[in-house]
Amino acid sequence: RLIKFALRHALSVMALRVGQVDIPILISRKLLQAAVFHADIYVRAKKSLPANASLKEIEKAALNGYGHRLHRALRGGAYSERQYNCRLADFIIPFLLPPDAKGSRSLHFMLREIIGSQLLQL
Repeated sequence: RLIKFALRHALSVMALRVGQVDIPILISRKLLQAAVFHADIYVRAKKSLPANASLKEIEKAALNGYGHRLHRALRGGAYSERQYNCRLADFIIPFLLPPDAKGSRSLHFMLREIIGSQLLQL
């Protein structure tokens, strides 16, 4: 019963938080800037290779183009990405759990697996 209540509470909290996001500001200030940055990296990578370069070569050149700015979740492969997602989930779970469920380690681990392994992989 606690699991059902905690999951409902977590989904409710997430829905309320998502509802507070100002979509036009998110798009204009964050997403467009990131899209332009990524497009620039791709164009630079493509220009640095011969015209008949494969997609794999372009991808490798683009990843090299990020240098130290490459996100840490992408530096070590799938395991590194999963570890990063689990740590991120550990950070947000206390905000999602109802007060009476914050001490439940089993619930915390279950939510971490759901959030870190499934939701953040989308």
